Amino acid sequence: PRYRWSLPPVQGPGPLYTLPAFAGTMTDGDVMPDVGLYEELREYRGEVIKQWVEGIFKTYPLDTVGFLRKKDDPFQNPVADRTKKACSAIVDALLKDGLDNEAIASPLDDIIRIRTVQDFSPAHAVGVIYLLKSAVRDLVSERLDNAAFCGELLQFESKLDSLALVAFDIYVKCNNVVYENRIQEIKRGQHMLLKRANMICNVSAEEPDTPNNP
Repeated sequence: PRYRWSLPPVQGPGPLYTLPAFAGTMTDGDVMPDVGLYEELREYRGEVIKQWVEGIFKTYPLDTVGFLRKKDDPFQNPVADRTKKACSAIVDALLKDGLDNEAIASPLDDIIRIRTVQDFSPAHAVGVIYLLKSAVRDLVSERLDNAAFCGELLQFESKLDSLALVAFDIYVKCNNVVYENRIQEIKRGQHMLLKRANMICNVSAEEPDTPNNP
């Protein structure tokens, strides 16, 4: 949509959870909105979560999207189930004052961990945070001519920018674990092949990376 109110540049994320007191610029003619951003997001919480989840599903191949949408069984479709629960928990945490590390760490880890294991690039793994920004903007697009409302919006988006930094840290840690596990699988596979070919004598039961099996 074409915005009538010119948004000032968003401040850099800065220290995690440190938000500007007011990100917009009000003039004498501006009035506080009847319903603030957070009140509106709480009222349409379900729709925001639905649009965000749908945006995440669309990042998957076309043949996978239908499965994610239609299968509600958490055992048959654990990715969709965990994604929906994580998105719901993250939105609830964002709608509170500030950001609660404990409340948001676990669901954020769920989403990023899934996408790391599925070999998404860093941009596509962390980019799901910005899909929430798009969902919120779509919801409030008709109210962006009010400077006070836009100030609230920019504060909320500042939270998302901070969240994206945390998500990237999670991605890096998970990616390191994935690569380490793959290296160990390769070593174990080579170890077993050599053993079967009788190329290792007196092989102990220890793993390849133990002191006795460097």
